[in-house]
Amino acid sequence: AWGIQCALGGASEVHCIDSSANAVDLVMRNAARNGVAGRVRAERADAVRALKAFRSAGERFDVVILDPPAFIRRRRDRIKGFEAYRRANGLAVQLLAPGGWLVSASCSAHLERAKHLEIIARVSYPFG
Repeated sequence: AWGIQCALGGASEVHCIDSSANAVDLVMRNAARNGVAGRVRAERADAVRALKAFRSAGERFDVVILDPPAFIRRRRDRIKGFEAYRRANGLAVQLLAPGGWLVSASCSAHLERAKHLEIIARVSYPFG
């Protein structure tokens, strides 16, 4: 849904990454229904691997949107979950063009807003 909205909003190119083949299929069908299929690419891949590949290729984006599944399903998973959010957001920040925007979502009930913002601030600091 994010990618289609970006294309409808005027993005010249949209890359959607999801580990679910069904989700990738739905993105492309919705892109076609909305007349933006020519600007939307959907790929089934591990998001962290895809972000690393974009970084290695020197890709830069005006907007990067992260909307991962819940990395913290139980309170006892918080430390591993925090690391997963750090890793994903850290890679995303490295892909931003100067003046670019990061949109970082979380559906983890055990990731408080303040902690989410702290993670983003910490991974963003080296990049200004």
